[in-house]
Amino acid sequence: MSTKSSIACGPNFHFYHEAFEQDDVYLELEQAFFEASPDKITVAIPVVVWEVIRQYAGADLSWVAKSDEEIQQWVEHEVGERIALSQTATANRAFFRMCGDLTFGSVDDPREMQLERGLAHCFEMREKQRQLIAQVNELMSNQR
Repeated sequence: MSTKSSIACGPNFHFYHEAFEQDDVYLELEQAFFEASPDKITVAIPVVVWEVIRQYAGADLSWVAKSDEEIQQWVEHEVGERIALSQTATANRAFFRMCGDLTFGSVDDPREMQLERGLAHCFEMREKQRQLIAQVNELMSNQR
C-alpha cells in the first residue's frame, strides 16, 4: 500500500506528500537534470511542471486562526457524530471503527477520552501550523 498522497502529477513528474509526514512535500522527476554533492542537490524543474505545481495549495493552514472555543466545538461535534454513526453503522463495521482512531482514539473509548485526544491533536496541529507560518514569514522577510 502506497503512503503517497498526490498533489499533482504528469507524465514525467509526481508532486506529493507522504501520508504520515506532513512537514515535507516531495517531487519526483523522471529524466531530469540534477547535480548532487554530499551537502546539496540541484534539480532542474521544467517550467511546465513548476506552473502545474504552483496551481495547487500549499500546506494545510486551516487550524491557524481557530480559537480554543472553535476547536472545542469542532471536537465535540466530531466525537458526537462518530459515536452516533458507530452505533448505527452496519456495513463494514470493522473499517468504520478505525476511522478517526489517529485523532480521537478508538470509537469504543469513553467519550471524555476521545474528546481529550481530539483536543490534544487539534491544538498540536494548530501549533505546528502557526510555527510553519512564522517560518514562512521569516523566510519571506529575508527575501527583501
